[in-house]
Amino acid sequence: MYDGEQALSLVFSGLEEHYFASGTELLTQNNGSFLLTSTEAYLPLSKAGWLIAPDNKGAVTLSFDDFSTEAGRDFLKVYDGADTLAPLLAALSGSLGQADTLLHGSTDSMLVIFSSDAQNQQRGFHASY
Repeated sequence: MYDGEQALSLVFSGLEEHYFASGTELLTQNNGSFLLTSTEAYLPLSKAGWLIAPDNKGAVTLSFDDFSTEAGRDFLKVYDGADTLAPLLAALSGSLGQADTLLHGSTDSMLVIFSSDAQNQQRGFHASY
């Protein structure tokens, strides 16, 4: 499986107002999207993960509609497989331009892990697969 805790917790009061991801979420739809936060900055010392394992067993492609983290401090790591032993496709931090928004996996799963420090927080990201 994947490395880390499997517990999932969400804190929200109306998705449009507040939403913060934590834990690891399993995504099995053939395509979909997920986000780190909605309208506010993510929490300090955040750790959240998404294991994308589509039912159709096709290779996973990941894109970002929006991406903003504290550059050099808060990272989104994307692995080409179901755990952190899989090849690292990208370690993303800061803001992404249009050319940087598409990642192609070669397996039928992709693990996405976000972690932040206690310093500055940004708005997070919205990703589609």
